[in-house]
Amino acid sequence: MKKLLALACITSAQVVVAADYQTFASLSYLDSKTSGYDGFVLNATHYFAAQTKGGVMDEFGYLDTDSKIFAELNNLGSDELVSVGGEYFYNENFFVNGSYARYDDSDANSIGLGYLLNDNLKLSVFRFDSDNADEQFHINASYSHQLSGKDYIGVTFDSDTDFDVQQISARYFMALTEQQYLALNASVYHSEDDDILSAEANYYFNPAMSLGVGVSDSQWLVKTKMYIDNNIAVFASYQDQQELFQIGVSGQY
Repeated sequence: MKKLLALACITSAQVVVAADYQTFASLSYLDSKTSGYDGFVLNATHYFAAQTKGGVMDEFGYLDTDSKIFAELNNLGSDELVSVGGEYFYNENFFVNGSYARYDDSDANSIGLGYLLNDNLKLSVFRFDSDNADEQFHINASYSHQLSGKDYIGVTFDSDTDFDVQQISARYFMALTEQQYLALNASVYHSEDDDILSAEANYYFNPAMSLGVGVSDSQWLVKTKMYIDNNIAVFASYQDQQELFQIGVSGQY
């Protein structure tokens, strides 16, 4: 087993070269024994500017600061979900975003606007409306602080305008050696009904292969991802409480 793992690390490390990407897509299959559903999830995002990776193959910085469009299609459960959206930057600093989703004969949409104070601070407000929920207005602030080399800390605060629901999330990405990296994620969600703490750690054996573990509201998660060349990766994950297994393939070009 150790020999196979070492071989996988060497093989995946050999595919890594400097590259920029604009289009990202993935196709995965999910199966939940507890919930009794299975199906496929297809999603794609296209940026209108090149995205430069930072240290590892699936790391491109904390803040999105370029115009993009995205879409998702899945058939989990008895109905299909279709969603589309995008974000457009005007004059480099002002931006608008929006999304639309349809699931089980119901619609949901959002529209927002914001301002990029600099490459490290992004502020926005948005409106969310759904057939199954009341209209909501949210404020969002994201900040990224660059440390030495590829290392950084990112923090995001999101709240509805009544401050009934808030969420704070943070990410710490750091290099351990020239080839090995660690990414730590944590979030706190608060509402009038519940409080949820989540944490996740991803260890990169090299820029092309990672193993992660996480916990959220007593639900454990383990996942792995490996790039087989400079564009294609395979990934898998398992969540214990729902007995949810996921396997998929992703591409970036």
